[in-house]
Amino acid sequence: MARVLVMGAGGFLGSELCMFLADAQHEVFRQGRGPSSEFTADPLEPCQVERLLDATNPDVVVNLIAETSVDACEDRPQMAYLANVRPVEVMLDAICDRNIHFVHVSTDQVYGGLGPHDEERVCPCNIYGLSKYTAELVASRCDATILRTNFVGRSRTQKKETFSDWAVRSLREKKPITLFEDIQFSPLHIRTLCGVIDLAVRRRIGGTFNAGCADGISKARFVLELAQRMKLDVGFAKVGKSADVSLAARRPSDMRLNVEKLVRAFGVSPASMVETIDLLAGDYCDGE
Repeated sequence: MARVLVMGAGGFLGSELCMFLADAQHEVFRQGRGPSSEFTADPLEPCQVERLLDATNPDVVVNLIAETSVDACEDRPQMAYLANVRPVEVMLDAICDRNIHFVHVSTDQVYGGLGPHDEERVCPCNIYGLSKYTAELVASRCDATILRTNFVGRSRTQKKETFSDWAVRSLREKKPITLFEDIQFSPLHIRTLCGVIDLAVRRRIGGTFNAGCADGISKARFVLELAQRMKLDVGFAKVGKSADVSLAARRPSDMRLNVEKLVRAFGVSPASMVETIDLLAGDYCDGE
């Protein structure tokens, strides 16, 4: 087992990951701003990060720190750099002389054009994707494990809804919603992604890997399939196109991932979309 420092442990993924890693018998140290975090070191302050590493002496650092609001990044590029790139620069400077493996969670929004995408075909179309790719380039200096992903799951807090939270709540409350048929993705269930990160912690294989389902689906079909599993009325849901909505930042229309590299390197069987939607439906049915 490993000593794992999770940077950004207070977020949706961080909270789930820390529990998953602890259940897997790792010793977990939590950095973040939330009440569940043990350490509040500022990731932009090199001295504080150095002291954090001295205090925890980790074998692996998992970085989840990010600003994921695509439109906010587009409106404030400097903020996008400070949130998505600068913490990685500070962490890499701090661990370069230490025997610490770095695991960095990135995004499928580094891609553009038609998928499924191989890891070499990078073409970000917005500031968010560009900032995340820049962070990847920094992380690659130390032979880090870089995971490009998109994930779904039920939030544990009412303060922030996930994509599926919004969809399920809207359908249950019979609120009109528009589902985009022209945006495709290959999301993993959050617990499946935690399993991939656990493997990265154990195996410590350097490189950039797509972490997604073996198949892809449109966001509209994803919600409709989820609703069918949950027996929800979709009468108030309309299928439309993202081009009909005014957004500050352009979105990639096809974020489907080719996961063969991850499968070969880690010896895992890729999750299917059916499995992902079944797990997600179970989250909401169990929580009723």
